[in-house]
Amino acid sequence: MFKKRLNPSRILLRLGLFLLLTLSTACASTTKAEQPSPSPPAISLSDRQRHIDKVLDTRIVRAQNHFGLRLHQVLTKNGDGGNLILSPYSIATSLSMAYSGSAGETEAEMSKALGYQTMKREEVQSASKVLQELEESPDSGVRLNIANAVWYAEGIPLKNSFQNTVKDNYHASVEPLDFSSDKSVVMVNNWVKKQTNGKINQLLSEPPGSDMVSLIVNAIYFNGTWKTPFDEKLTENAVFTTNVNITKQVPMMKQGGSFAYAQNQDWQAIRIPYGSGQMNMLIILPSEQSSLPKLEEQLWKDMTPWEKNFEYQSGQIRIPRFKAEYKQQLNKALMGLGMKNSFLPQADFSNMSDRKPLFISNVMHKTVLEVNERGTEAAAVTSLEMAGSAPPEKPFDMVVNRPFFFAIEDAQTKLWLFMGSINDPATE
Repeated sequence: MFKKRLNPSRILLRLGLFLLLTLSTACASTTKAEQPSPSPPAISLSDRQRHIDKVLDTRIVRAQNHFGLRLHQVLTKNGDGGNLILSPYSIATSLSMAYSGSAGETEAEMSKALGYQTMKREEVQSASKVLQELEESPDSGVRLNIANAVWYAEGIPLKNSFQNTVKDNYHASVEPLDFSSDKSVVMVNNWVKKQTNGKINQLLSEPPGSDMVSLIVNAIYFNGTWKTPFDEKLTENAVFTTNVNITKQVPMMKQGGSFAYAQNQDWQAIRIPYGSGQMNMLIILPSEQSSLPKLEEQLWKDMTPWEKNFEYQSGQIRIPRFKAEYKQQLNKALMGLGMKNSFLPQADFSNMSDRKPLFISNVMHKTVLEVNERGTEAAAVTSLEMAGSAPPEKPFDMVVNRPFFFAIEDAQTKLWLFMGSINDPATE
């Protein structure tokens, strides 16, 4: 009896599918319907800084920040000019878990793409563990939840060494799952909804199928209340000129005070603190004579000017109230950073499983961001507020009425949890 001949490459693809996704959500407010769960008492910023200086390998922070900017560069140049929001930490964490299971050329390419060339794999793993524990340390007014999960197909076990690595260093849950069952959709989506506090409700729309070998997910949820809230009564509609020179009316929040601030002829930059000051929103606004693309070129080349501490100055900040979402497949962008072997059937993930072929088939990233007036004053309100120099002769006035770059950063570890470019705050 005649049998249809199977395409060998198709067999490889069916056996080797490996799905990797990252999810992140940030919200600058807390509503009555969305109250954070109780957190342990916050430690003082000075105690936390002493602990950071003692335990943190800062190479992991530099690597992930620079990885984020390189990824931002590739996505911007290949994008459609819309808002672009990333969590470099979320993406790097997911990839780092997969990196723990890599070997050979695959390991070398992933290490270079992630910026880990100066670190041994064991150093990356231990530094990742310390960094996650530091970022999850409580701060009054801020909730940061980081969760990792690895699901693997029933009957295709992952190596115990890999399971122990992701459990110990990334606090990941590792569980078998029937990817052909509808129950897999419910289980994964419920996990995502819980970890992002309902901001992202769906990851899977249908069962991945029997071709799936493993699913690695990182979810990061940030909810920060401003150290000093914006007064909603001062919010007024104002003109925002988008990157395509269209003017729109947007709700513009306003606040005066003393802020960490810097400027030159090309840009203005400000750090607006959350909670007790452990977290900031960094906003960089190109001057009217410059543009966001020119500013981004400077950032991609050298982020040093914005890594430094700014002096405290008196002035006024006006920023749009906005919501934004971003969803993007990252395969091509990561290949553009040199991570090519990982996506091919000859990829080497032999430290994860003996199953071959095993390769990454899909990297998806989704981010939800909301910025508004709400917030509560933190308990340690003076801890960083008076750290700057005397106010300048003339108070600054920063009006964010054109495309800008932002980052949500840890003021002490210097990690950029989120970063992005907002070209149109009126587009969700």
